[in-house]
Amino acid sequence: MSRRTGIRDAIVAKLQGLGLGAPVGTWTGDPEEFNEDESFPSVWVLYAGAQFGEWRTLGTSNPVYERAFGFAVFVAATSETEALGILEAIEQGLPGTLTVGSDKRRVELDGNEELIAVELGRYLYGQRYRVPDP
Repeated sequence: MSRRTGIRDAIVAKLQGLGLGAPVGTWTGDPEEFNEDESFPSVWVLYAGAQFGEWRTLGTSNPVYERAFGFAVFVAATSETEALGILEAIEQGLPGTLTVGSDKRRVELDGNEELIAVELGRYLYGQRYRVPDP
């Protein structure tokens, strides 16, 4: 299993433990092609790519770019109030320590929620999180 898959699965598990009142799964498609047949409300975790920052030296090794894994959490709901309520619960419960196998990682909020789409009375919101390399 790759690191990003392990982190994604740990995020899903942590979200499932928050009691959001919505099923939590992974999303591998384009958010603009969101399946309208999905249950509502629902929460989806999507790998959003690696982020590279400043150079830093790790021990005696050569300097490397600071790296973080980016993830987006999508919330699909039948009302804006419902979607924003679920996003608020995620924002309160997800940041902090995340257990990935035997490793401890930090989850950080990376910006504000964003309305992705409104169609047929269904709302799709997204919010970005980052998980820096230890």
